[in-house]
Amino acid sequence: KTLIPFRGIGERAAQQWDEATRLKPRTVSIVGDDSAAKTWTIGELQDEVDLFLPRIDEQVAPLAERTEEFLATQGADTWVGRIFGPVARPFQRNFITMGNATRSDIFENTITGRLFNLGKPVTMEDARALAWLINVGTGRGDLGQLNRYAALLAQPIFSPRLAAARIEHALSPGLLATGAFGVPRSPKAAALAAQQLVTFVGTGLGLLAIASQIPGLRVESNPLSSKWGKIEIGFDPAKPLKKTTKIDLFGGYQQYARLIAQLYTQKGKSDSGEIYEKDWRKTLTQFARNKAAPNLG
Repeated sequence: KTLIPFRGIGERAAQQWDEATRLKPRTVSIVGDDSAAKTWTIGELQDEVDLFLPRIDEQVAPLAERTEEFLATQGADTWVGRIFGPVARPFQRNFITMGNATRSDIFENTITGRLFNLGKPVTMEDARALAWLINVGTGRGDLGQLNRYAALLAQPIFSPRLAAARIEHALSPGLLATGAFGVPRSPKAAALAAQQLVTFVGTGLGLLAIASQIPGLRVESNPLSSKWGKIEIGFDPAKPLKKTTKIDLFGGYQQYARLIAQLYTQKGKSDSGEIYEKDWRKTLTQFARNKAAPNLG
């Protein structure tokens, strides 16, 4: 037999796990849009409020329910599918199964928890808002009418749902509080989103402040620099261009903050510390190229 170094979750186990995720029997009372309370199972409710749970068998799933990351390996009859399909399939299976279980567990634990209920009945709009928040918080942004084409958009754009999610998550307290742009309106979900962001940003800033006081570590405080918000390990002041190991505490959010800073000042900062003029057109072009899919070159 051929030795495969990584198989992860077996196909049968993944199917069983995914089915259990979609059919959770725990019940919760939800006040519907007609103001009448109704008991739902978690499985029924997460489907009703559009919690993003893509299908494992993506070749037969509707296009809107497919993930973006593995579309290029679909098509078993193509040479790409024959060569890379068997390699990518275990990773795809694990990625989808674990992602679905994580989103479903967060949804279940939050909507049945006391901190979200706050002693008041949960409405269907609250449930929709919570599902939307979990979707964008896990990188599955809302593209509106373009959701059905997300997998196709992933060809020219690198993970469009993820790009949209970064922006929507950063704006989530305001979007959920006002219901702008078709986002479900829920004060409960808005408060939860604000708490998440304050915790996320506060923890990151605290770690950066601690790291800045430790010898051998460096923290860039200027948002014009690509190193801003990152911890550099092995930094030597005498050799500022020396390669270092970088830890990005804010993930993809840092890029958007730097973009805004560079557009506002029309300046940038090089790795050597030089501040230079940077035209806004160049800034946007560079940002767009970084967001383009690899197959565009």
